[in-house]
Amino acid sequence: MKIELITATGALIVSVASVFFNYYKHKRDYKKWEKEKSISLHKDIYLKVIDKRYGLYAKIFQLLGEVRDIDYPFEHYKILEKDKKHLKNIADLILTELYGEAGLFMSYETRSIILKVYQNSYRYADDKIKLNVLIDSYYIARRALRKDLELDDTKSAQSSKKILDSSNNNDFLHNNIKWAKMNFLAFSARPGYPNKIVSVKVFNDTLEKWKGEGIKSIICLLSKKEINEYYESIKYNLVDFYKKKGFNAYCIYVKDFQKPPLSNDEVKKVQYEYNKMLKPVLIHCGAGEDRSGYAVEMLLSS
Repeated sequence: MKIELITATGALIVSVASVFFNYYKHKRDYKKWEKEKSISLHKDIYLKVIDKRYGLYAKIFQLLGEVRDIDYPFEHYKILEKDKKHLKNIADLILTELYGEAGLFMSYETRSIILKVYQNSYRYADDKIKLNVLIDSYYIARRALRKDLELDDTKSAQSSKKILDSSNNNDFLHNNIKWAKMNFLAFSARPGYPNKIVSVKVFNDTLEKWKGEGIKSIICLLSKKEINEYYESIKYNLVDFYKKKGFNAYCIYVKDFQKPPLSNDEVKKVQYEYNKMLKPVLIHCGAGEDRSGYAVEMLLSS
């Protein structure tokens, strides 16, 4: 009788425990399902917003490109100098887009940057600012708009704010060094990026920053066209300027937007120069992404 009572009690305890276990398991699974459902819903909303942004930003992106586009030849700027009425018309159309539905989807920082484009257009038309300031403001606005399309609204996403702050104080040292191999190999954006016309002061400040990071040698992967456009203010050959500042330097002229970013011959030149240079070596192109990134990958895998 006693054994039967113990057995029954044990069975009851197991049964009750099983009920509680199943209850909490069900509750836990339900919470997990709710969380996954919420994540899925947020992703769906994000995708819809991104799709909406792409559609709404297309026109304003095109308008910004009419003044500042990487593919435009220098002669295009001569037209801007002569036809200021057309420039005002572009600015007015940009403002219309900004205060329309497109503007509702922009971050505050991006709206501010594009509004500055409108203001600079009229300031340039009234001969209050130089052409390079106007062009740079359009270029900055296009980059901010692209960044806005990434829909990165987290607290750590301060790219647009940094661009806005930089546009106010002319400090464009977006040249933070990324180490691929500590004390041996690094890469970065070019001096003065993303400005298209770089002052000697900004150039010197960037080189001082690189020197402070311990960089001894530089491999430049810009094309001749880019060098002539960006560094017209520097009265030296770019490599000579680097050497004048105490760096070992070599330039491999590489066109942007190639696929792959570097040809086999260009990769071999990078490897050859890197192997004989004093370390650490910094590689830069324009934004410090495609050409530089590809060169770094090839060096690390060789």
